Amino acid sequence: MDIGFDAGRADINRRPPILLPKDFPLPYKDKSPDRTQLRSFVDAHPTLELQRLVGNLTERIDYVSFEEFSRALKGNIDYISGNLANTPYVVVTTDLNDKPQKSDHWVTNLAEPNLQASRPRRTLATSQLREFLRGNPDVASLVLFDDASYSGEQLRQWIGRIAQSIQTNESVRLYVAVPFMTSVAEELVGQPQSPYRLHVTTLGHKIMPTIGELLAESYHDEELVRAREVFDNIWDTGERVPVFSSTLTYFQHKIPDHVSFPAALRKGEVYGLRDEGRYYIGRVTPAPIPDITPPYFSLEQEV
Repeated sequence: MDIGFDAGRADINRRPPILLPKDFPLPYKDKSPDRTQLRSFVDAHPTLELQRLVGNLTERIDYVSFEEFSRALKGNIDYISGNLANTPYVVVTTDLNDKPQKSDHWVTNLAEPNLQASRPRRTLATSQLREFLRGNPDVASLVLFDDASYSGEQLRQWIGRIAQSIQTNESVRLYVAVPFMTSVAEELVGQPQSPYRLHVTTLGHKIMPTIGELLAESYHDEELVRAREVFDNIWDTGERVPVFSSTLTYFQHKIPDHVSFPAALRKGEVYGLRDEGRYYIGRVTPAPIPDITPPYFSLEQEV
C-alpha cells in the first residue's frame, strides 16, 4: 500500500505519529469548541445557578484532535506489533450490511499500514471468521479496531458475534484496540462472553469521564443531588439513557450521537427550569460545537 501525507494541509498543525494511507479521507479542519460561543451559551441561561452549573461543565469539554487520536491509536498498534510479531492473527471488522460507513473500517484502514512488524494473515468481516478459522487452525489471535466506545453496547454486541463465530475453538484470544472508552464501556466489554469461550484482552485506552462522574467530582451531598436534577431536565436525552451516562468528549473526526454527547450543548440550545420541568429559551448561533461530518461518510478529503 502506498503511504503518504499531505503536509500542505495546514489545518493539521503537526504530523500525526502514524503512517497514513495515501489519498485517504482525513479530518483536516480544526473542530475545537468556539469558546466565545460557549460563553454566550452559558450566559444565555436565565439564572445564576444554571449559569454556574452549565459553565462548570463546559469547562470540562474534551476535544480530541486527530493528532491526539492517532497517537493513542499508535499505542495500540505498538502493542500488537510487539506482542503478535511471531503470531498468526486476523484483523476483524464489522459486516457492512446496510450501513457501509462505519468507524471501525476507517480506523482499521488507518492502522493497517503501521502493522509492518506483525502483518495480519487477513482482514476479515465477522461473518467470514468461522469458515476462515476452520481452514486455518494455527490462527489463535484476533484483533479489532475502533475509535471510541461510549456505552459499550455496540462493542459488546460485536464481540458477541465474534464469539459465536468461533464457538468451536476455545483457544482464540481477541485483542480490543479501542483507544478511547468510558468506564461503563470498559466494564461491559470485560464481562465474559457466556456461553461461548473467548478470551478478551482490552488494550490500553484513555478513559472518557461521563457527566455523572464529572458531577460527582465537583459536587457532594445536596449540591450533587441538585446538579443531577438540573441536568436530568435541561439536557434530557429524550431516551431511556440518562444524560449522566453521556460524556463531554468528542473528536476532530466525529461527534457522538445525542445519547453520548448532550445535543443541547452541541447545538447551543438553551433551556430554563421551572417546577414543572424545562422550557425552551432559544439557540445560540453559531453553535458552540462545530458540525462534523465523519471522514468515512465522505469520499472527499476536505471534511
